[in-house]
Amino acid sequence: MNDERLDRQIHAALGDCFAQIDKRPSQKSRILSRAAEYERGRRRAPAALVLATLLLTLLCGGAAAAKLGLFSRFVSQDAEWLSGERLAHLDEAAQTVGETVHAEEGFSLTLDAAYCDGDRLYFAYTLAGETQGFALGDGAALEDGTRLTIWDRGDEALDANTTRGFQEVSLPDQAAAGETDGALRVVLTVLCPQAQGKPQFVKIPFTVPLTQPQRLTGEAAFAQYAAKADLILTGVEISGEVMISGAPGWAQREEDRADADEDCVVSFQLIADGETLYNKDYTYGERTESGYSIPVRFDLPQSCERLTLRPVYAITGEAEGEDFAIELTRKEQ
Repeated sequence: MNDERLDRQIHAALGDCFAQIDKRPSQKSRILSRAAEYERGRRRAPAALVLATLLLTLLCGGAAAAKLGLFSRFVSQDAEWLSGERLAHLDEAAQTVGETVHAEEGFSLTLDAAYCDGDRLYFAYTLAGETQGFALGDGAALEDGTRLTIWDRGDEALDANTTRGFQEVSLPDQAAAGETDGALRVVLTVLCPQAQGKPQFVKIPFTVPLTQPQRLTGEAAFAQYAAKADLILTGVEISGEVMISGAPGWAQREEDRADADEDCVVSFQLIADGETLYNKDYTYGERTESGYSIPVRFDLPQSCERLTLRPVYAITGEAEGEDFAIELTRKEQ
């Protein structure tokens, strides 16, 4: 078989495999990125060989990411920078649950997959009703009724009566600390069509697998302030907070930084073996008399061998001279 014919066949195979890729922007981005790597590193290889290798790498190497596909399918064009990597990692990290509850109210709720690291719970579900009008409530709850704050969600209609979706919720501190069987019990709420003008809520309990995160800590002192980082490393991301202390007035200035004349630390970057990752948490942290905390949330880096945090100032920006290391300590108990 000559190269020209092989080339045409591989192009056809690529077309068949990725015909629907525009509907999955996170996968498209990863494919284009991988293709660019080949373009930079394998210019001298025959075109047919490059295409064949690319196809095999994407299909085989991406098999784990596609084993569920229940999360990354909800990456939107507008939010891909914020959630694309996280949802793609969830496809790999989440564990299949596949538990279905059939309710006498006329619906079935399936917990398709879940990932819980003790700090956040991500779950994918399918809700099918005998009629239209059933919906899953925002967020979840613990067995004792504690509501879990929802951070992200997405859903799609499979047909008139069936919805598939995912949600991300945060857990209270130490919510999973007492769990010793590697599982966490949560409650989901289904909103049923109104009967006699009154809404009906049905609570469905599920047990989700619990994955213990690893802890990353680090601290440093500089002329104007001290920083202490307490983060967790999960199969989805690196997140936590950095406490800033020793800089009188910075806490208030950080909150009102748009009107502040004095520079102060407002965020951090994560430097992982030369790779720079940017903070995706834009919320304000706790403020005390001695300082304030900065919430941070980073995509998983390609390597976690050497990790450092780099302060970002409100006016002058990132400060390379103030990098400090964060290191793995132990698994959370």
